Amino acid sequence: MSTCSVWGDPHYITFDGALAHFQGSCSYVITESRSGNETHYRVVATNKHRGNNRVSFVSSVDIYLTNPPESVHVRLGPNKRVQVNGAEVSLPTTAGSLVQVKRQESYLVFEAVDVIVQFDGYSTLLVRMARHFQNRVTGMCGNFNGDPSDDKVLPNGALAQNDNDFGHSWKSETSQAG
Repeated sequence: MSTCSVWGDPHYITFDGALAHFQGSCSYVITESRSGNETHYRVVATNKHRGNNRVSFVSSVDIYLTNPPESVHVRLGPNKRVQVNGAEVSLPTTAGSLVQVKRQESYLVFEAVDVIVQFDGYSTLLVRMARHFQNRVTGMCGNFNGDPSDDKVLPNGALAQNDNDFGHSWKSETSQAG
C-alpha cells in the first residue's frame, strides 16, 4: 500500500511523494477514485482555522464509499467522534459489509478493502491504498502513478501554478467555510 499524509497546518505529501503546503479553511477532496473502478471512494477533509487565521488544521474527514448496491458515508470528527450515515456511533463498528471503523492507538481507523484512512481527531490524516489504484485516483493526494512531478494538478488535468491554486481547485462541492 502507498500512503498520502496530511499533517500540521496542513502539509500534504502525495502518494508519489510530492510535497504541498496549503492553509485553506474549507473542505477539500483529498483523494477520489476515478470512474471505472467497481468500488468508488472519495475522501474529503475539512480544514478550520485554530488560534489564528494564517494556518488551518484538518478538523474532520468524510469518507464516501460505494460498492453497488451498498453505499456508506463515514465521518471521522474532532474529539474522536464517528458518524456512520449521519448517526453517531461507538467504536468499534461496521458499516454494512464494506467498512470497519475502530480506534487504534491515537487514531480513528476506517478500514475497507484496499483503502485505510487514519485520523487523529486533531490534525493528522493518513490515507493508504492498494497498488491497483495506481493511476486511478485524483485529488490533493495526486494520481499515484509513481511520478511526483505531475501530482499537483487541477481537476481539469492542468498543472497548478502554485500550492495555493492547487489546494483551492480541490475545494469540495460539499464545503462549508471553516
